[in-house]
Amino acid sequence: MIDHRSLLNKLQTFPKMRTIIKQWLKAGIIDKNVFQKTNTGTQQGSVVSPVLANIALHGLETAIISNTSKWAIIDDRKVSWTPKVICYADDFVVLHRDLRVLEQLKQRVSDWLADMGLSLKPEKTQITHTLQGPSGAKPGFDFLGFTIRQYPVGKYNGAPKQIIFKTLIKPSKKGVQRHLERLREIIDNHKSDGQGKLINTLNPIRGWCNYYSTVVSKQTFSKANYATFQMLWA
Repeated sequence: MIDHRSLLNKLQTFPKMRTIIKQWLKAGIIDKNVFQKTNTGTQQGSVVSPVLANIALHGLETAIISNTSKWAIIDDRKVSWTPKVICYADDFVVLHRDLRVLEQLKQRVSDWLADMGLSLKPEKTQITHTLQGPSGAKPGFDFLGFTIRQYPVGKYNGAPKQIIFKTLIKPSKKGVQRHLERLREIIDNHKSDGQGKLINTLNPIRGWCNYYSTVVSKQTFSKANYATFQMLWA
């Protein structure tokens, strides 16, 4: 849970806005007609939660990059050694080519989050390789409903040491499963409705397809289309 005092200390705004945000944090939530206090953390589903999460994690990228060398020499070549950090709300990914560096950064992130009253979730935290999974594990990782993974495509001019690869981004299996489960629930709840109303209710399909339209989704769309057809005729 985000520590409210640490979060408010990060706000660089005028006093009135600070007071409003403090009231938002303390407002509490009503879930199934039951009021719950929010002395810590931010309300799940609140319109301000993503913004507050961004504020809470502000400075994390600097903490990760600091004290890490910018360059390294590998095979007589100068290569970038700076970690890459991608954040969205309270989800983030740290990319680096060296396992030992990532292990050090994981501890650094854990220490930094502790000051905000936060901690890494073991079930959502992993160190993995995008091309070769450790100890037989599947390579790649999921982020924001996408699976990011690299695939070997051959060797450059027959050179045995230089393997060429391509990076593919696809809809994650969990994301597809959640989508199909939602469609099944909609179809089951509206079987007795007219065709027009059912079609209108299924309009979220368009938004889901638009979200994944810029990545490698053709095969996923085909399977999802077939599964939806089967649900409609079941």
